[in-house]
Amino acid sequence: MTAKRTGGRILIDNLVIQGCDRIFTVPGESFLAALDALHDTPQIDLVVCRQEGGVAYMAEADGKMTGRPGVAFVTRGPGATNAAVGVHTAFQDSTPMLLLIGDVARGDRDREGFQEVDFATMFAPLAKWVGRIEDARRIPEYVARAYATAMAGRPGPVVLVLPEDMLKDEVEAEDRPRNARFAQAADPLAVGALMELLQDAASPVAIVGGAGWCKGTAHHFREWAERIGLPVAGGLTLSIGVVLTGAQPALLGGYYGVISQSNSGQYYDLLYADTAQIAATRWLAGTAGGEGLQTVAASDTLEAFDSAFNERLAALSRVQGLLSRAGEEPITLSALIRSELDALAAANLQERIVLDGPDVRVRKGAVQTVALALHELATNARKYGAFSNAHGQLSVRWRIRESDGQMPRLVLEWVETGIDRRHGTGSGAPK
Repeated sequence: MTAKRTGGRILIDNLVIQGCDRIFTVPGESFLAALDALHDTPQIDLVVCRQEGGVAYMAEADGKMTGRPGVAFVTRGPGATNAAVGVHTAFQDSTPMLLLIGDVARGDRDREGFQEVDFATMFAPLAKWVGRIEDARRIPEYVARAYATAMAGRPGPVVLVLPEDMLKDEVEAEDRPRNARFAQAADPLAVGALMELLQDAASPVAIVGGAGWCKGTAHHFREWAERIGLPVAGGLTLSIGVVLTGAQPALLGGYYGVISQSNSGQYYDLLYADTAQIAATRWLAGTAGGEGLQTVAASDTLEAFDSAFNERLAALSRVQGLLSRAGEEPITLSALIRSELDALAAANLQERIVLDGPDVRVRKGAVQTVALALHELATNARKYGAFSNAHGQLSVRWRIRESDGQMPRLVLEWVETGIDRRHGTGSGAPK
């Protein structure tokens, strides 16, 4: 259109072009020209609210459900400050949203006009972009940019400040075409690099978050994570709720901890960890998540789960202590074996234990796997094997076996003798 229109009319016409079909508002005198235009625009449903906080929350919900910016229209001063909480929510939840603010006239700016606020400074940490339209002829440009910014990349809220006298100006303006949100495919090279990192990682963990989650993407992610046994944590409770709802996940947590469902339909609170804790102890948390799932599957009662899982967490903690000193003191197989046996019953078992083997260093990426295997052997020896009575003996011997044309292999023999046949597998049976 090139005929003269008020700024308010140009604004509403361009919102219609961009696909706006609903606006949430508490009417204010600072944008009467826009309200007059809305009266003659049946394409837009105007929802009048009681308070601007509700306006912003409704617009945020509208944007979350439709994928296009939810539109809120408020007046200056307390109207805008009340709406700020909804803008912050949209920013953290990556929701496309457009907040329109009727402002003081251009001639009153920087003179401490009635309810005047520096919105660019106020909303800078809360919104993706804050624009102020000084010339009504540029309204189509600003509205098109606002929609593009709100939907591009990580979606979020945009704020447009509208001086009330600018909305009353009658000018000619060229409307802009509708902006579409373009789907951005993952970089194949980045995906390939990710898969290589996962293959080399000893204890990977996925911290999910950001925007774009829906039932379809969540379904595919759940299937992939469960198939490769990848523990999952949520950067925000929204993200982990979307991804893990209804799943049997390899889990970690979000801000409110984690709940996993066992095969019997009972729920267990496995591990509480926020993203900061996960970043600090990512290898331990990743293994703990996997161990938690295995323990749930093997436990008939909550008491059995608590006992087994706490023992495994204690074993992981001992390994973390060894890893913390790995730079000064390389981790050896004998150190891992002694760590687990010492945790059983301290020095009074030393006379019943024989350890024999070369000085074999364990690669960091394999430490936790080896330690957990030794933990299971040591626990079985205490409960059912050599250390379940006063006469049992344990012999652990290891050696490097080399064959022509093949990689050297580590062979470990764990032999328990003096086992009570009612509990164990017989005298001299290797474990």
